[in-house]
Amino acid sequence: MADINSIKIGKKDILLTLKISMDEYKLIDNSLKNLLIIPSDTNFLTQNLTTGELGNSRRMMLPKKVLKKYDRLYLQKKIPGRIFEINNRVFVIAELKKE
Repeated sequence: MADINSIKIGKKDILLTLKISMDEYKLIDNSLKNLLIIPSDTNFLTQNLTTGELGNSRRMMLPKKVLKKYDRLYLQKKIPGRIFEINNRVFVIAELKKE
């Protein structure tokens, strides 16, 4: 996981210097803009999602109480997402839409 080496707070922006693993660098794949930086510790990952089998596939379900926190959230049939592994941990990221 990335570590913050230094933070410089300016009037209009914040400059971060990060130390990342080679796995994270490969995941970035030369992208220089629109990077998402989020914590991955247990204090941040607090919403429990349910997984299970339905027919011949595995599903991840979003409980209504989680969805109610986000006003006018619209769930599409197909959404962009990615599953990736970093430092022996597997993550799922998906982009949900608002109406």
